[in-house]
Amino acid sequence: PPPLPVTKRDEIGQLIGGFNHLLETLGQREETLRKSEERNRGLLVNLDAGIVVHAADTSIITNNHRASTI
Repeated sequence: PPPLPVTKRDEIGQLIGGFNHLLETLGQREETLRKSEERNRGLLVNLDAGIVVHAADTSIITNNHRASTI
């Protein structure tokens, strides 16, 4: 969501400013996570080794093409 306008520099304005800072921080973290996931996905797809990622119950979460052919 977009930042909220701060109309007064009172306690409510400070609270809104803190909320806006939190929104900005969360947005930066989401962008960092997105870039990391893209990089990891690229590595997984392009590796010549077979990679399988599984959950604790051994169900497969994802795998690359090489693992499928093995």
